[in-house]
Amino acid sequence: MGRAEVITSYIRRFDSLLFCEKSGDGKLCIYRKGQRIESYDVDGVVIHFVRPAPYLVLALTDTWNLHGKSRDWGIEPILRRLRECDLWSRDLAKESIESIEAHNASKDREVDNHIESYLKDIRKPFARATDDLVVGSLIKN
Repeated sequence: MGRAEVITSYIRRFDSLLFCEKSGDGKLCIYRKGQRIESYDVDGVVIHFVRPAPYLVLALTDTWNLHGKSRDWGIEPILRRLRECDLWSRDLAKESIESIEAHNASKDREVDNHIESYLKDIRKPFARATDDLVVGSLIKN
């Protein structure tokens, strides 16, 4: 069993559509099984074919792309990298909404802190300015 088959057996546990294979320039890469539709025009009739088309997920190089130098990664770093860049199993809409809500909450806290610090700053001048007001004779409801 070669290195590509060993890696394939481990990453298949992570996602059954992933497999490891050497690319055209001899670097080990992880691909996802996929399909593409090809259309052919035969005497005015358009014929569509569904063909298998592997999609490159990442290359096992020092930069994780095809332009890097080949590197023998262990299975743990490979699986960690797959979890980081796996968009198929991530809920991007939920992550985006949570990020926006966290940003809005941070902005609200910032505004509250500014208002509180402003009120603390003007408390003494306001108290001095209203020192001579008598409110004891006002009608209370």
